[in-house]
Amino acid sequence: MSIDINAIKQKLARLTKQGRNSIWKPTGEHTVRLVPTKEGDPFKERYFYYMFPSHPQGVIAPSPTFGQPDPVAEFAAKLRQEGTPEARLQAKLLNSRIRVFAPVIVRGEEGEGVRWWGFGKQVYEKLLNLILDEDYGDIVDVNKGNDLKVSFQKSAPGKSFPTTDVMPKPKPSKLGDNAKQVEQWLANIPNLDDAFEVKTYDELKNMLERWLSSESSDTSQTDSNKSANRSEEHKDKIDDAFKELLTEDKDDDE
Repeated sequence: MSIDINAIKQKLARLTKQGRNSIWKPTGEHTVRLVPTKEGDPFKERYFYYMFPSHPQGVIAPSPTFGQPDPVAEFAAKLRQEGTPEARLQAKLLNSRIRVFAPVIVRGEEGEGVRWWGFGKQVYEKLLNLILDEDYGDIVDVNKGNDLKVSFQKSAPGKSFPTTDVMPKPKPSKLGDNAKQVEQWLANIPNLDDAFEVKTYDELKNMLERWLSSESSDTSQTDSNKSANRSEEHKDKIDDAFKELLTEDKDDDE
């Protein structure tokens, strides 16, 4: 059996600065600029499982992300087919959640190069609508696009979860004043998937089996109210893990 060179490269990247530092997290107010990609679409959708205690930051979900065989998705489908209230509840706990990433240059930190900004569905919808807004046009354009003001609040007034607001700068601007630097940015967008470990089918299956075993021991009590309460506790844990992953908002439950 030959060695998977690409897999080895990804492992190395995750252990080095390239893998660790390719993800950017807002921590207050920032100005950023979306960077265009060769594919013409700067947004990369990734899906994560958050139920595993050993991986609170989430595990890539192979089926919705890459269309690959996925033991978690397969088991969740069987639970839905079973159709009992308990099975449907457990299937819901196995749902993956979307996280979207876009390459950006953070103003004032241009020396860091292009990094990936991760956000949830609400910010994603705002950005898509902004791109379709004729008043702005192509906000990603290198020469006449628009910077974005990103405001992150870890705990907004009246809310118990982080929020992110995005507003475009009204005046168009260049991605950068130095043409050579812009060329380097465009040519050196990090590989997003180097930042995340993709589990093999067998690895994910083993994680699922351990989780199910833990669930079974935790819910062995026959009292239906205790079982329901335990399920709600697990949902809370999933919500907490979601908030921790490149924190943003609580909009990906359904």
